[in-house]
Amino acid sequence: MNPTPDPAEIVPKKSQGRTLEWLARNPVIGLAGIVASVIAVPLTMFFGVQSVRNRELLYGIYETKTTIVKSGQSSDLHVLYKGQDVSTDVTALQVAVWNHGNESIKPENFVTVPPITLSTSPKVPILEARLKQVQRSVSQIGLDTSHIATGSVSLTWKILEHNDGAVIQLIVAGPPTVTVHAEGVVEGLVPIRSYNMNPDAISGESFIVAIIVCLLGIGGFVYAKNPIEKMVGRKKVIFLAILTIASIAYLLALLRYVAFYGSAVPPAFR
Repeated sequence: MNPTPDPAEIVPKKSQGRTLEWLARNPVIGLAGIVASVIAVPLTMFFGVQSVRNRELLYGIYETKTTIVKSGQSSDLHVLYKGQDVSTDVTALQVAVWNHGNESIKPENFVTVPPITLSTSPKVPILEARLKQVQRSVSQIGLDTSHIATGSVSLTWKILEHNDGAVIQLIVAGPPTVTVHAEGVVEGLVPIRSYNMNPDAISGESFIVAIIVCLLGIGGFVYAKNPIEKMVGRKKVIFLAILTIASIAYLLALLRYVAFYGSAVPPAFR
């Protein structure tokens, strides 16, 4: 003889059945839950990363460069370097260096000596190097210009707190195509990182994020029109694979974009 079922066990089954039926009739609600999860995961990861103490030194070259003298053109303006007439182009450019991390950086935190070296690429002489802007005077940022003839200048400072840094103006004996690269490694083998100072530039990562968002939108539209439970065979497998890959790629790209590129430049240097 079968035992009489407990009414308390029957009610949840009916309730669960009604819930599944309701979600099946309203696929948009299920899709909204998926979207909310996709957004919540990177935000949780981002705030977790933000709470970790780290030292992160960034540098960026401003897009605008000024040609002071153009070689091959007649002009009453001549540039002398150590008594010698400079026959090449003379260009002025600016480089910003700052602490993007939330941990202070001192010279002893570097494994390289000097801590930071800015070098021209290709190698051309630096005619003049000076600090154009300093975020805070207490940082005591200075320049070592003893090797500007070989295209290098070094930075010194007492301490760099979060967003502390400086803008260095370099006048180089070369065309506007000359750029600058920085060398220096913080303890923990963290090298100084380059940052794109052009606010109008669309990075490759931003483009990838846009494509992934479009894929997620298309996948959501397909799901709303044809719920997964109605898909069969290869169609269902392909759809789930694309949606999973796009979601993972979106999370990784969004996390990197928000954590590194989002408002990395201190307001005073923008």
